[in-house]
Amino acid sequence: MGFVPRPPTGSTRRFETLAAEVRMKSVTTSLRDHAKATVREPAVSVVAAQRRFGVDFHRWTRWYTGAEPDEPMAICVHDNGTITRVRNNSGTMRHQSVASPASGSAWSTWTTGIGAARSGKGVSLCAIPGTSGECWVAYVDSAANRVNVRRSTDYGASWGSATNLTTEASLPNVCAIWLSNTNTGIVLYDVGSDIRRSRRAAGSFGASAATSISGWTSFTGIAMWQDGDNQVLLSGTRSADSSRVVVGTSYGEGVNHALNTWTVFDLIQGVDSASTISQYIARSIVVDSGGTRQCTFSEKETGNTAYTRNWRSTGARDVLPASSGFTAQQAPWSEPEPIESANVHGPALAYSGSQWYLAEASGVWNSPMPADDDLSARVVALSARIGHDRASATITLNNSDGALLGAPNGTFDALMVGGQVRIRCGYASGTAGAAEYGSAWTLLVDRITYELKAGSSTCTLKCSGPWERAARTEWKHSFTVAAAATLARKHLLFERFFNRAGIRCTVSATDAPPAQWNTAGQVHTPAFQVVPGERVAGALRRIVRDEVVGTVLDDTDVIVRDVASGEGADFTYDLAGSNFPFFRFAQVDEMPGANWARVQGPADRYEDAYSLASIYQHGPVMRLERDADASTATLVGEYASALLRRIAWSEDAAGELVAPWNAAIEPLDVVSIADARMGLGAATYRVTTLGCEFERGPKGTRYELVATLGAV
Repeated sequence: MGFVPRPPTGSTRRFETLAAEVRMKSVTTSLRDHAKATVREPAVSVVAAQRRFGVDFHRWTRWYTGAEPDEPMAICVHDNGTITRVRNNSGTMRHQSVASPASGSAWSTWTTGIGAARSGKGVSLCAIPGTSGECWVAYVDSAANRVNVRRSTDYGASWGSATNLTTEASLPNVCAIWLSNTNTGIVLYDVGSDIRRSRRAAGSFGASAATSISGWTSFTGIAMWQDGDNQVLLSGTRSADSSRVVVGTSYGEGVNHALNTWTVFDLIQGVDSASTISQYIARSIVVDSGGTRQCTFSEKETGNTAYTRNWRSTGARDVLPASSGFTAQQAPWSEPEPIESANVHGPALAYSGSQWYLAEASGVWNSPMPADDDLSARVVALSARIGHDRASATITLNNSDGALLGAPNGTFDALMVGGQVRIRCGYASGTAGAAEYGSAWTLLVDRITYELKAGSSTCTLKCSGPWERAARTEWKHSFTVAAAATLARKHLLFERFFNRAGIRCTVSATDAPPAQWNTAGQVHTPAFQVVPGERVAGALRRIVRDEVVGTVLDDTDVIVRDVASGEGADFTYDLAGSNFPFFRFAQVDEMPGANWARVQGPADRYEDAYSLASIYQHGPVMRLERDADASTATLVGEYASALLRRIAWSEDAAGELVAPWNAAIEPLDVVSIADARMGLGAATYRVTTLGCEFERGPKGTRYELVATLGAV
């Protein structure tokens, strides 16, 4: 599991406490003031990457297809790129060391220098970064009820004698090993319904001890990666309901979590006891250089359509201390995606620098991570619209040299449909004209069009954001939580569902909900169910339909913000003085999306909220929503009022502002606009959609903010 870190790109934020007053983007004074200047120098950055919202994805190429049987196997990658693999071949441990790995390497050549193991039991490998080939293997002893470990100092070509850990009362099945250096590490393995540990300190492994894990009957797999604390992947059977599951969790090293304690078990995939899926096997977990957990596991179906299928999932890194109130339920995993391997024991992930590997006993796959492609100098035009529940952009690139054609193409390897582009719009306002930026928007490329016309050659990217991604993601399994359960809290469900689509979302860094999701001290905790085939975006909209909140795209993350009434202006626009100038302002008066809101709760409880003035003028326009959480008069009344106010600010247009680009402004910010010629005296509006229009050509450059405005 050794690796050479790749510098993280994009947002490094994982969790952040948001309050109603956290508004507008923090930017330098020089950048903020540049938007007010008479002469402005645009700076637009567009960078493509083989990631989706900051998470590496893999375009696997199969390097090796062999005849090895389906059996437990482990892989690690050393600092110099050498790969070590070990497999349990019906009780005979076989190993290989492959320097300069490639498709033609000797993947079928195995050596038997480790000795005997218990047939069919698990095996684990760990390479120690910063060493010249040191790695360790853990496996179940061939005779005694114990786990053995061995050390190699030559990249797994040969192995030292076995170190026997504590003999247990019953036979272990699975094990995981991690050493942070030669003298310090930990081995985890199962004994019945417990996971036990043996810590290595001062160069020696100590006696085993119970980890006091609870709620399990048995285990089928365990994998581990140390990133401060131990990030652990577990599979097995739960004792409460005999469900078969694979979960992510952490075992504390005293960094972010207390030493020798488990955090919450966060479900990645699972079935109830009646399912014909007979088992899951947790195979590997890694924490990539950007801080994202990635895991692989296998699923065995024994019903009418029997299969063995392998899956990959990603999850936000668990980094906050227990004192913050953080639970792993706030860092859920993405909806698992299938991968090619069909090994019942599951394929293992590993990476070093820019090279990712996936391996089973009879197969090896490779996926290089290309360097990011900076397309900024090619940008001819950019049209972006970033809203509180949508995001899109059209980017036109100069392709007069034809270099972009067929991307990824060997020259531009990070530009591709399905990959991301990171957009930043600012000014050359820094020292000596250095570029400075405000908000970054990370979007996915949905379409690439190459076009020849009027003597020009262009490449146009059509891009979309997190909500659009959530609209493409469907649930494979049902998901149900009971009312008043911890996980039933609306803000935790919202985070979980966005993360299920592979998008980091932050509502709150602790279990405390935002102010708007707490009525009279009662946290909003409805019973909630998602059915197979429902789109994630639909479930998200069901959560917030009667909550006065919106989302802000902050680089690769979705941040949820309260939309409190009566907020003061973040920016003032007028045609004189030292405030921000504007080119055009249009005030809009239109028919309302609704002027009468009714929320119905359980037991035929309902409440209305309405705008009588609008009803008198426009006629009644009713919106009915049902919310299982509206179980009290206080809650149902709050939800009705919130629904009516949400419609007013999010659906009913109140104006449009066109002004020089302002890098500090974000959706949901409040602007004040004054224009005596319209008789408008500092009226305030909320930015519901933020637009950026950039175009350069022989007639000059257009660089404008185009904002759709709603009620505050």
